[in-house]
Parts: sequence; structure tokens; C-alpha cells
Amino acid sequence: MKITDIKTYITMPLENLPWLFVEVHTDEGITGLGECSWYGNNTLIEQGIESVKPWLIGQDPANIEEIWQLIYRRHLRIG
Repeated sequence: MKITDIKTYITMPLENLPWLFVEVHTDEGITGLGECSWYGNNTLIEQGIESVKPWLIGQDPANIEEIWQLIYRRHLRIG
């Protein structure tokens, strides 16, 4: 199974309480949904997800440790 797309959605069910949802799509038609809100500024998290998205496309979503290490190591070069 490989990641084919990652989408983000910011919703505001309550005034001044935005939530960020992340949808991960795979080549087997399985979709995962997660929530990773930061009530300060979800737009920054959304931009962060978009910045690592190219690294995650083609990865096996079950390899959580490998994905974590990939993101960590590549961001070490950025600062």
C-alpha cells in the first residue's frame, strides 16, 4: 500500500476554535483521517503538511517510524 495524496481541511465548528483535519489516501482505496489542531494558527500546520507532502507520496503509511525518520532527517537540513 502506498500514499497517493494528502489533503487538509480547516473547519471552525465553534467561533475562534479552528480544527485541522488531515486525510491520507492510498493506492488501495483506503483513506485515513486524523486531526492535528493547534489553536494558535492551523494555517502554519497546514503549510507544514504541504511542505512534506512530496516526501510522503509513494510511502507505505504502515511504516510510521520510517516516515517519521524521513521527515526528521530532511528537516534537519532546513534548520
